[in-house]
Amino acid sequence: MAIASQPNSWRESDGQWVTSTAIARLGPTPYLHTNAVHVSVGIEGIELDANGNLVVRREYPQGAQIAFCVAEEDESLAKLGVQAGCSGGSAVTTIYLYRGGVRVRADDPMFGPNANLWLMWLSFIPPAAPPVE
Repeated sequence: MAIASQPNSWRESDGQWVTSTAIARLGPTPYLHTNAVHVSVGIEGIELDANGNLVVRREYPQGAQIAFCVAEEDESLAKLGVQAGCSGGSAVTTIYLYRGGVRVRADDPMFGPNANLWLMWLSFIPPAAPPVE
C-alpha cells in the first residue's frame, strides 16, 4: 500500500483530466514554438526569469491538482548532455536546465537555432466529494 503525504487519492472516473503541452525553442531568444506541425495547448506564455530559467505560464482550472510535469530534451539537447526538470506545475512552472550538474541558461547560444524542449503537464480536477480512502 502506498503512503501519501495527504489523503488525496481519486478514482480516474471521479473527475476530469486536463493536459497542457508546449514546445519551447531554446537559444538566444527562447520562445513558444508553434507552426503547422508543432502545437501548444493551454499555454499562455513563455519567458525567462532573471537567472535565465524558463518560466511557463499556463491555463490552470480552479481546483485542479497537478499529477505530473515532464520536460523532455530533443536530440540536439541530448547531444549536448543537457537535462531539464520542472519545478511547480500549477499556473506557473519553472524549467531548470543543467549540463554536468551545472545550471545552464535557456538563452545560452550553445543551443543554436533548433533546440526544442518538449513539455507536458497532466492535471486532475477532482469532484466536490471527498477522496476515496
